[in-house]
Amino acid sequence: MFIEYENRFDVLNEKPESIPLEITQAQAIEDLNQYVYLLETSCAGFIEQRDKINFQERYNQVLNELKNLPTVKTEYFLMTLLGKLAEEIKDLHSVLFCEINDNEQKVNYVRRFTPKTIGYYSDCFFTKKDNHFISVDDSSLVLEGEIVNQKTKITEKSQIYFLPVIHNSNQMYKAAKFFTWSFPEEKDFIIKGKPLKFEKQNFNLETSWKTLQDKYNDSDKNYYFVMPDFSMSWDYQTQTYEILQKYIDGIRKKQNLIIDNRWNCGGIPLKQLKFFTELFGYNSDIIDEFLNREIKNDEDILEGKCLLSNLIVQKEIESTEKNGDWKYKSRLLNFYKNELPKLQNGKIRWSENEDPDGTWHGLGEKTSYTGKIFLLVDARTASLGEQLYFIITKDFGYKNVTLIGTNTIGCMSYSNPISYYLKNSRITVQLSSRTEGFSSDTFNKEYLECRGLIPDYWATTDSELEETLEYFCK
Repeated sequence: MFIEYENRFDVLNEKPESIPLEITQAQAIEDLNQYVYLLETSCAGFIEQRDKINFQERYNQVLNELKNLPTVKTEYFLMTLLGKLAEEIKDLHSVLFCEINDNEQKVNYVRRFTPKTIGYYSDCFFTKKDNHFISVDDSSLVLEGEIVNQKTKITEKSQIYFLPVIHNSNQMYKAAKFFTWSFPEEKDFIIKGKPLKFEKQNFNLETSWKTLQDKYNDSDKNYYFVMPDFSMSWDYQTQTYEILQKYIDGIRKKQNLIIDNRWNCGGIPLKQLKFFTELFGYNSDIIDEFLNREIKNDEDILEGKCLLSNLIVQKEIESTEKNGDWKYKSRLLNFYKNELPKLQNGKIRWSENEDPDGTWHGLGEKTSYTGKIFLLVDARTASLGEQLYFIITKDFGYKNVTLIGTNTIGCMSYSNPISYYLKNSRITVQLSSRTEGFSSDTFNKEYLECRGLIPDYWATTDSELEETLEYFCK
């Protein structure tokens, strides 16, 4: 271990009501060491990737700076000092944040280990000739750059990338620049001495959902629906599944199935998972059979590859006790309580549970549906909202899927974040406690975490999306 710790570490158990504007040097050093303890014992992303950064050197730099400060502002402590320790660790489920009330103004401060990748897109289009991209508006503007794909490791600085788009019924390209910080909604960049306007994605989702619903829902060739996520009401999730189930025979006959996954924050409901098993010709009972299966070992009740530490297990006991009764509740509580004595003095271990993903993974393709699937995504599609692509293409083996939209958040490799609160600054430390067990997990961690899925065709506005769907679904 990096630092020796006592058996019980004094972090706050309840979310604090207020945050101090500043703390003393002694308080800051105590919170610094609490944060290090949390990283080393209770953060799946940090523990898996710590060897990639020079953590000891970073810790020494932060500690030495604190020793020269009689007091430190909480904002600076969070954003600069604590933020430095885990910088470049790719784990978007882990984050530091607090809300400070300064002069009766509430300000939120958020610091991620590695920020998500934000795209800015040119408002002009390009054609491709050999290895060059020529502006449609100004043929004297000829650029070079890489066409982005799923294995592109995006860098910032002056790099220009090119994105396939549909414009005027032709395949063209947009130029793009990517950053891990946010400018205003639009910004001019000087490219070869000429100003080019770049803009963020700009979807008016409520209007867009209605437009696409009116045009494509149950038309002759197409079927369109919005995939619910965990933020939507249970009644809406159930209603969506009941409609899909009611019309599934007709949906199977459609040439195009359009699934709108924009602004889907994750937690794909099990009812929708049942829809996909039925769509591809499987009996949806396999979902219920998996959930109600007999589990031999208590540890096998866990989902995913779980990090087990004293603090994590204490939190899991609290949350499990608050949940309603379910088949394996008492066995899971018994497992956690038996683990506690084994996890003293900073000890940790990874779970060894079997078959964490479920029997529906890796089923392979059936041919009950033979049309095209268009999956719409944007910069707010996250977690299981992103994993839906792999559920369809990997687990069900269905390859006729086209991604349309912008790059997603890239919050895919870690899960089950747990919140802790530092004793003096009262900063919230939210840390992932599991790493996903999907077959694509290694690929996700190397390429997709913090960058997201790369669409086959990009659309950054409502009109561009409508034009792209019109091209493919006419």
